[in-house]
Amino acid sequence: MNILVYRLSDQAVYSRPDTTLERESKVYYIPEEVDCLYKVPVVYVRICRAGKCIGEKFAERYYDKLYPGVLLYAGDPASPETIAFGSQYDKSSYIDEGNALDLCPPQCIAQALSLATRKQSVRIGDLLAIEYDKPERVEIDGQAYISY
Repeated sequence: MNILVYRLSDQAVYSRPDTTLERESKVYYIPEEVDCLYKVPVVYVRICRAGKCIGEKFAERYYDKLYPGVLLYAGDPASPETIAFGSQYDKSSYIDEGNALDLCPPQCIAQALSLATRKQSVRIGDLLAIEYDKPERVEIDGQAYISY
């Protein structure tokens, strides 16, 4: 399973490993080398059909479920170094089983899915995480873990 992240701020797409996904626990244990964290609210879109180069008008055929969630970044999410390394920590992508229908309009999902599949194929079960708000700094003050 892949997790593709679509950033609304710069319309960039990158991928996270599936080891970053956490569905059950609401606690994140902070690695020792991390001195600052940022959280970003996202809408997860579950892919129900394999595809590549999906056009915006066909996007609704390729997903079946939306979930609210949060992505954690170790460092400033605007930095390319953070995207490469700071977003790869295990269990730093949280998904909630709630309903996210009102968080992201279908046009935004279609645009994100179309852009994400230009260079990468999606398979059944993949997740597309759409960031819909600005990153917010989380104060850790020497804590070993945070909960949200």
